[in-house]
Amino acid sequence: IVLLLIMSGVNFLKTETFVPVWVESKTPAGGLTNLTLSDGTIVALNANSTLSYPLTFQKETRTVKLAGEAYFEVTENPAHPFVVETKGMKIKVLGTRFNVRNYEDDNRLSATLLEGSVNVELLGNLSTGNKAVILEPGQQISADKTTNLMEISEVNTDLYASWKDGQCYFDNERFADIVKILERQFGVSITITSPDLENQLYSGFFTKKKGILQILNSFKKNRNFDYRLIDEG
Repeated sequence: IVLLLIMSGVNFLKTETFVPVWVESKTPAGGLTNLTLSDGTIVALNANSTLSYPLTFQKETRTVKLAGEAYFEVTENPAHPFVVETKGMKIKVLGTRFNVRNYEDDNRLSATLLEGSVNVELLGNLSTGNKAVILEPGQQISADKTTNLMEISEVNTDLYASWKDGQCYFDNERFADIVKILERQFGVSITITSPDLENQLYSGFFTKKKGILQILNSFKKNRNFDYRLIDEG
């Protein structure tokens, strides 16, 4: 009986050794989280985003799971590719810098490559008619969650990762989509009362520390709309 107990204990310890411990990091609205994973990979996690990852990478692939937006600087390790899994998309890399954006309430998801090389595979309904692609630096892949259409374009990649440095960048985006970003970045709730305003397009580059009113006032100069503040506290 004593031998059996000892053997069972040894087996239990062996099993525990190989079971990865997963960690979940969440960034609240208005926040920004900087992480360094066990392999040295650096991650900036945007507002209203969640990253799940093993406390220590123990498998052939270094896999993390993302909901929301994050910027990655991946430590190169050819023997253990780095994989980012997000709903509708899987990104496989060796060592590179890239940005991934995929919020549940957004109509589009995207991956933007700043440096290196990534293999992007669309999953589920988004995979219909779309093949896995390899991005080159300066390219962005985006997919429409409604139409399942995929697009690859040349962009100024630094602008799409500028949020990690406290910037807000909009490139010909619908006001309704901009409002979602402002709600996340500043931790506020915004209601649009004009259906026409929802589809108006805006562009701009702003410093977050100057506040949300600067952004709204800048847009207000070019279009005929107004806003009012409501303190619900």
